[in-house]
Amino acid sequence: MIKFRSKIWNEQRVNLWLYLRYLKRSYLGLMRGKLSTLLGRVIYQGARRPLIMSAGIDYDMGTGSAIVMADRSNNAKPADPANIFYPSASSIGVLPHWNHMNPPMAHPTRLRIRNHAKLILEPNTVILTGGYLAVWPGQELRLGADTYVAHGVSINTRCGLRIGSNVMIGHETTIMDYDGHPVFSTLDEPSSNADTYGGAAAPISIEDNVWIGFRTTILKGVTIGTGSIIGANSCVTSNIPPNCIAAGNPARIIKENIVWRKY
Repeated sequence: MIKFRSKIWNEQRVNLWLYLRYLKRSYLGLMRGKLSTLLGRVIYQGARRPLIMSAGIDYDMGTGSAIVMADRSNNAKPADPANIFYPSASSIGVLPHWNHMNPPMAHPTRLRIRNHAKLILEPNTVILTGGYLAVWPGQELRLGADTYVAHGVSINTRCGLRIGSNVMIGHETTIMDYDGHPVFSTLDEPSSNADTYGGAAAPISIEDNVWIGFRTTILKGVTIGTGSIIGANSCVTSNIPPNCIAAGNPARIIKENIVWRKY
C-alpha cells in the first residue's frame, strides 16, 4: 500500500511539473507573438487573440508578407482548445497539450513567406515543430479553425491553398501544388525557363473535417472532400469525394459513407 501511494504521489508531482513547464512555455510564446506583432510580422483581421510562438522558428519573410490572425470563416461549433491557458490562441512550433512530451524533431519550424504573401491562421490552429511552410509571392496559405498540423509537415503553395476547419494532418506529410521543376518533351524545349519556373501548378483544396494520415503526399490539382480520411503513407494524385477512406499509391477509395470524430 505504501509503494502504491508513493507511485501515485510521484505521478502527481510529474504532472504538476509538466503543467508548470507548459504554463511557462505558453507565456514565453505569447510574449514572442506580441514581439512579432510589434516587428510587423503579425497583423490582425477581426478580434485580437493570442499567438504563441516557439523560440526555434526560422523566419524568411519577404516585403509585405505577414502572419495574419483571422476570425473563423464558418459557424461550426468550436472544438476543445489546444492550449488550456489561451483557448482561442494559434500556436507555431510549440506543443498543443501540457502533458505531451517533445515530438522527435530536432530542427526548427521554418516559415518561408515570400513578398506580399500571407500565412492566415484562424482560432485554435496548431503547427508543431520541424515543419516547413512556404508561400510563394502574392499567395495565401489559410489554416481553418481547430486545425492541427503535426511535426515535420511540409506545405509548399504556389497557387494559394486553403485548409479547412477541424483538419488533422499527420506528421511528415507533404502538400505541394506544383511540380517543382518543368517537364516537357525534348521536341519543344523552351529557350528560356522564365515562364516555366517551378513547373506545372494547380490548386489544392482540403475541405473541413479531413484526417490525413502520417507521411502522406498530396500533389497538385487535388480536392479532398469534407469528412474524408487519407490512410498513412498514401500518395493522393486525384480528387477524393466526401466521407470516404482512401489509401495507397496512388490513393484509391477503400470505404465510403464514413464518419470520424477527433479523439
